[in-house]
Amino acid sequence: STSMDWLVVTGQPRAIFRGTGTINGANVCKFEVDAWDASFTGNVDAFGLKITACASGGDRYSLPATPLTKGSIIIHQ
Repeated sequence: STSMDWLVVTGQPRAIFRGTGTINGANVCKFEVDAWDASFTGNVDAFGLKITACASGGDRYSLPATPLTKGSIIIHQ
């Protein structure tokens, strides 16, 4: 990422943040991360990512929030 536009932390706990970054150091895109701390279906951590509005045109990638199989997300409020 090169900059962050906003961050929202909810009471679930869940954090969503949006920013701008580059892919391979050249293509500038917007991104949005959706992180869940033990508050996704089944009380597990989850992570989602969208890459949109790229300078080269069109959306690039969308991964809906998906339960983690390894690792952990901790959101501090």
